[in-house]
Amino acid sequence: MICKNCGTENPEKANFCKQCGKRMDGKIICPSCKTENSEDSIFCYNCGNRVAGNTQQIVEQKSEQVVVSGGTNAAVAQTAPMNWKKGLEIAGGICAMLAVFAVLVCTFLLGIRAEFSGSGYEDAFGNMEQTIWYYFGDVWKELKELRETGGGISSMTDAEFMTYSIYSMEAVFGLLIAIGTMVATLVCSILTAVRFGMKMSGKTEKGCLPFAVAAVLSFICGAALLVSLNAARADGIKTVPNAAGIAGIVCGVTLLVICVALKIAVKGKELATKQSVMQLCFSIAALALICITLIFATLPMVNFEEGKVSFLAWGIVLADAEGYVDNIGTPYAFSIVAMIFQMSAVTLAVAAIGSRLNNLSSQKPNSGIALSVLLMFASVLFLIFAVLALSVSADKLRMEEGFNYAYVIVEFVFAALSLILAIVYKVLIPKKKPA
Repeated sequence: MICKNCGTENPEKANFCKQCGKRMDGKIICPSCKTENSEDSIFCYNCGNRVAGNTQQIVEQKSEQVVVSGGTNAAVAQTAPMNWKKGLEIAGGICAMLAVFAVLVCTFLLGIRAEFSGSGYEDAFGNMEQTIWYYFGDVWKELKELRETGGGISSMTDAEFMTYSIYSMEAVFGLLIAIGTMVATLVCSILTAVRFGMKMSGKTEKGCLPFAVAAVLSFICGAALLVSLNAARADGIKTVPNAAGIAGIVCGVTLLVICVALKIAVKGKELATKQSVMQLCFSIAALALICITLIFATLPMVNFEEGKVSFLAWGIVLADAEGYVDNIGTPYAFSIVAMIFQMSAVTLAVAAIGSRLNNLSSQKPNSGIALSVLLMFASVLFLIFAVLALSVSADKLRMEEGFNYAYVIVEFVFAALSLILAIVYKVLIPKKKPA
């Protein structure tokens, strides 16, 4: 809420300006009859007495009408702070809308790409790409072909049934990710546009940044989940987001950072307080820790032969390999549960990033401890079931390759650090932020 007198931004529920002390609605209370008068009143319309502070009021009103040398109105100087702040708010809103537009367009082109470089496969396969539309059509056609090849589910051999089950799991998870990403990004984009329109028309003082952050992070979450579902990395081969995914992430994040920077600039000298500086430093540190957690949560977790693959891809490889199908049931059951908690950790990490971004410029400091606890809980369960899956695999499958828990452990450690930081900040921040 902007003060009509000095242009200072105040909390939305403020009745008086924290800078000049005047009423936010500009009205003047008559000291004699307590009647509310308009801000340009000199005499009370109810009793005829001069209103309180009328001398100063008259001077201010006169000064706004005096034309000084060069034809410049003194009111320009009076309203200048409000004008440049308003300009920054509009620029921030435009950046938020551009970020939302970029990710909304890229959402319908989002996918993953398998890059082959220096592995000998690039000539045969090139860079294989798979968009989210694959989970709406082609994957179900492939499942139908598998059923027909096996003569129906009831006639399949154990190996054929295991392969069919694993591909079905990929289809279901992929479809849920695709639908969730599209719906969440679209809904948040619509809400961003509505809030931006209301802000520009003066119907609300609330900005559209929270919804824009939600739209961009919904897109990032979808891209991260697709990569974690199909992750693979070996010499000359790796799975990465496709061009639309990378473009959406880069454009969305860059424009959001500009939007947050502009909102911080509007706050100006309000950031000079000890609490505001602490809030800014905490948010930046928390963002760094959670981003590292997110990165490691999307990496391929299982060492297999010459590289690393996701839990899902590992099951597909085992189902196609001879000698493993009879013993794959229990290990793969644990790996599917581990993958579910891995995806939960990815989703919660993205949500925590959004919370920290909003906290950068929020007037109400938020430690984000609830999301940090949930992220830690998902990380703990992810670690437990990953260890169980890989340990049982080593025992039942008697695989010669050793399993590396490094990525799982690193993801768990940084999730724990983000929780510790949230607890420390929760203890340090006062219950109420001073006005």
